Amino acid sequence: PQQRLLLERGYEALHCASLRRASLAASALGVFVGIGANDWQTVLAHSPAGRSVYAATGGSLSIASGRLSFVLGMQGPCVSYDTACSSALVAHHGALRALQQDEADGALVAGVSVMLLPRVAASFALAGMTSATGRCRTFDAGADGMVRSEAFSCAVLASGPQRFAVQGSSVRQDGKSASLTAPNGRAQQVLLKAALADAGLLAPALSCLEAHGTGTPLGDPIEVGAVAAALLSDRGQEEPLLISSMKANLGHAEPAAGAVGLLKLAATLGVATAPPNAQLRVLNPHVNAALSGLPASLSVQPCSVCSLDPTAPAVAGGVSSFGYSGTLAHAALASQRQGPLLLADQPVAYRRRRFPWLSSPAARQSKAAAPAELFATAWVKHPGALGRKGARSQERWLLCAPPGAELHSGGMARVTPPQCRAGGAASRREWHGWAFVVHSTSGACWSSAPLFDLLGLAQLAAEQQIPLVVLTRGAKQPLALTPAAATACWASGGACSFVCALQVERPRLPVATIDLGVGTDLSVALAAVGPAGDSPAEAHFAWRGSRACVPRLRRATRQPSRAGREPGLSGAQWVTGGLGGLGLRAAALLVECGAATVCLSSRRGARGGREVGAELASLRTRAEVRILPCEAGAVAETTAALQGLASERAPLECVLHAAGVSSDAMLHNLDASRLHAVLAPKAAGAWALHCGLMTAAPRQLLLFSSLASLLGNTGQANYAGANGSLDAAARSRAAAGLVALSLQLPFVSGSGMGAVELERGGPPRHPHAAFVISRDEFAACLRPQLTSTAAALLAVLRGGGLRGDTHRGVTPRLMAELVDTAELVGGRAAEDLVSGPFASKVRRLAAPAQLAYVEQELLSVVRRLAGAEAEHVLATTPFMEAGIDSLAATELAARVGELSGLRLQPTLIFDHPTPRALAAHLVTRVSGSAAAAAAAEAEPPQRRADVF
Repeated sequence: PQQRLLLERGYEALHCASLRRASLAASALGVFVGIGANDWQTVLAHSPAGRSVYAATGGSLSIASGRLSFVLGMQGPCVSYDTACSSALVAHHGALRALQQDEADGALVAGVSVMLLPRVAASFALAGMTSATGRCRTFDAGADGMVRSEAFSCAVLASGPQRFAVQGSSVRQDGKSASLTAPNGRAQQVLLKAALADAGLLAPALSCLEAHGTGTPLGDPIEVGAVAAALLSDRGQEEPLLISSMKANLGHAEPAAGAVGLLKLAATLGVATAPPNAQLRVLNPHVNAALSGLPASLSVQPCSVCSLDPTAPAVAGGVSSFGYSGTLAHAALASQRQGPLLLADQPVAYRRRRFPWLSSPAARQSKAAAPAELFATAWVKHPGALGRKGARSQERWLLCAPPGAELHSGGMARVTPPQCRAGGAASRREWHGWAFVVHSTSGACWSSAPLFDLLGLAQLAAEQQIPLVVLTRGAKQPLALTPAAATACWASGGACSFVCALQVERPRLPVATIDLGVGTDLSVALAAVGPAGDSPAEAHFAWRGSRACVPRLRRATRQPSRAGREPGLSGAQWVTGGLGGLGLRAAALLVECGAATVCLSSRRGARGGREVGAELASLRTRAEVRILPCEAGAVAETTAALQGLASERAPLECVLHAAGVSSDAMLHNLDASRLHAVLAPKAAGAWALHCGLMTAAPRQLLLFSSLASLLGNTGQANYAGANGSLDAAARSRAAAGLVALSLQLPFVSGSGMGAVELERGGPPRHPHAAFVISRDEFAACLRPQLTSTAAALLAVLRGGGLRGDTHRGVTPRLMAELVDTAELVGGRAAEDLVSGPFASKVRRLAAPAQLAYVEQELLSVVRRLAGAEAEHVLATTPFMEAGIDSLAATELAARVGELSGLRLQPTLIFDHPTPRALAAHLVTRVSGSAAAAAAAEAEPPQRRADVF
């Protein structure tokens, strides 16, 4: 909106200055804009328009000035200024200097401020900067703050005789004052004197002053005191200085305030009349004291403006603008005595286009989103030929294993993790890659040591670009039921998910996982990964004997409860992390299913915000709710809490492990403390529950895992590893005949850590944004799992999110059997794109009419994108001639993709250079018929002779 105002009103100002568009092209006319508010950028981030390639330029402050120069072809200096409230007058100072130093033939000076969101106003109100009464009472005893306002003002500066002359200007800084935003009276005095010196004027030459005057009890007296010292001490009593401020009339336009004051001063000098001080009822006693006995007037009636010297050719005045950043500006303006000011009475007409608001992502999701579904990970036989046809690896791999790790390495060189890290640089020259063995050295106790070793190796491998393969046992299918094997399984699961995150964050780093079975030949398994140095096509393997398996997601059937009906609960239930958003929603579900007692544990105890208190109060009206202060990762505290619950009459039925924190960091910034902080509540907490429940028999142990464990995510290797340990814990317990289910959850809007991500503007930019579910969908997925024993690990995904580009434009192979499910179009696999209204309509048409319909739809998109001269765009006009440059090509691909449902690349304008050729391509993609392409090739594109 601010850029549109600059285009419209900026050109109007140039037009009123008798400058025509033809004369502006290639001229040295400069553009100087004061601008600071950027609400539009935040609006874009939460709007469908934020996905447009124009979102970056449309919300940029630097582009605000550059766009006007671009549209009109002007080549003079072009600058956007942001010094807070003084921005526009500082921009005016820059324009004046450019003219004086012959850097520009002329200059457009503008200030713009548009308010679209209440965020800044709320922060100003909390800081006590704004008026509680909604009135800017400049110089009044009741002044209690400013009133924010919107404005756009602009003026054209040019050399030579003009009706108004800028006599001089100055910019200074508060420097060290009482606080960062507090004014400095001495600095203001220096500013006023410097501006007069630049103008070559004495203080008595000024007839009127447009003061900054924000109506604050501190700022107004300080400003008036500076005026008294700098401008009034040598002034005679014959003609008082007329002081007023436009902010009492229009409010504080912040970055545009200086331009508003400049135009108001010009109008005052032009009609030789100073307007009254609006809102002034009782003079501020501090202002009164500063002006006592001095020749100044704060009139509440219009006053005549005249010069002390009747023979002087001009009447001068000054305008001040002070930024709360501390940057101060003042300009002196003079009006030539040439009769009354004539204002233009011919309004400029605009050819306006409406820009309707699009529905928000949440609204679109509620209308058309696919339902949340449950998926299970199946390990299927590798679909293709293995690396080097399953031969033994001839590459030299360095086996990195902790002491005590038993592995048939076939004579491979072996070192410990510290030794491997110490020789990292040499390893790249001597070895093709590292094979890291995940092994728990803690016996029957869970340990995070393998993940700490993996972190150190991964950081060095990423730095040196060393291929890394993580070797596990029992991560995907527990091989033994001993306690030691269980702990190894938990650590292995965490390592595999850690690698999933690395693949997303470091796509060029060759990294893979291999879960070894009994009798697996290690060299054959390493050969299956592919040549070291290449990113493997399949990155996760589970070997069972001589057979290699890879993971694939499968839709899970509805999980029946143990009783064959919806869960009916009557005993005690326990939710760890119970005061978090997901914990409270899960507790509400337990109560809905009949739970009489719900225990909510939290390391903070009963502390929580207002919303937590409201939800707890609602729960307590329907069931007994207890708050247990318990550290999730502390085995002793968890065991004591379980013993306390066991002493109750009601048996413990369901335990829901929802505790968890996030501490995101990119791999190179991830340290041991961040890794431990995330592992402790999730993985260590699950181990504490596992140990404490060995003597109990709950109906269900539900572990709240995350999609980060399954799909990985940038900056969340620690979080993925912690959740991977939960997944492995559920598999390990299930193999031992114990109840457990790990639920891999996506972001839940309004709850949990996902709420923070979504408030940052996560969708649609976050890679998991397509899978976001609501709190009610979360509860619906959770309900049947309260007593289900059919699976140990399930993922919650929104089916519609399985289309297309989930991670960096590439659909994970994990989802290969869900996307492109062998539906054929023209002998090729369909792209899950043929179900939309566009494709349906194309197929209903006869072959000749298909091309005509798609061509017209495409032309309307191109014409809207090309702009004012779009009517000249024909079906045979090359895109380049239509004005579709590289940036517009990206936007064209996005818009056509949204229309058709196809995934398109910006390079399509090179492969299909005209709308007709592209339309034929779309018809072929949708219908599978090549007839449209042949018809398009029959007519050559229309080209001009000067286009190569």
